[in-house]
Amino acid sequence: MAVTAASELRIRLKKETLRLPPLQRLCSDRSIEISPYYDRLKDTVEARFDQWFTEPDIRRKARELDLAYFNATFVNTFPFQTWYPHASFECLLTMTWFTIWIFIWDDGIEDTATVNSDENFDLESLHQQALQYIAFHLGLGDSEVEPVPPTRYCGLFKHAAKPLRTACTVNWRREFYQHLAWYMKCCEVEHQFVRLKCNRYGIAKDVQDDGSLISALREFQ
Repeated sequence: MAVTAASELRIRLKKETLRLPPLQRLCSDRSIEISPYYDRLKDTVEARFDQWFTEPDIRRKARELDLAYFNATFVNTFPFQTWYPHASFECLLTMTWFTIWIFIWDDGIEDTATVNSDENFDLESLHQQALQYIAFHLGLGDSEVEPVPPTRYCGLFKHAAKPLRTACTVNWRREFYQHLAWYMKCCEVEHQFVRLKCNRYGIAKDVQDDGSLISALREFQ
């Protein structure tokens, strides 16, 4: 592959450090609302971390993310308008269980499906197993036997699914399931067309674009 000015720039920037200021500082002139349940939510969530996350680095990361704060605050600026300071404690807890699952589980998949992973890594099969597990806990599966989660952290989904199964209609849960299936399909496309076809600097390998990227997404739709 020919070395271009753009590829040289990417390689040079790879060795640099980009420092971003804290978002709270950027939003210091904006009004911030925080749920009165935040402290209770944070204590409830973090009480589970020692049980759920035996790896010190995962436990540390989960605490640093402070997903209770993520769900319990509203900052009047993009992209934070969708957070939920006025929700009940039960709704906030459900949202926080869900965000913990998708952040931690997705990070685990990211670590496995890297550009250095084997091209035979079967992400699609892993996602199919995950979707069977998700469908079961959303009350959408045919089996009465709980499927085995494909990864340890996929199993965290059941904590969010239990209240959703109780509070939401079957049609809503089916739509929610379809959104998760679409998200996982997009991850597979990313793995196939980006991770396996780029080197460690994010520079595309010598691969001809035959339109299959768009076809893959259209086929799923």
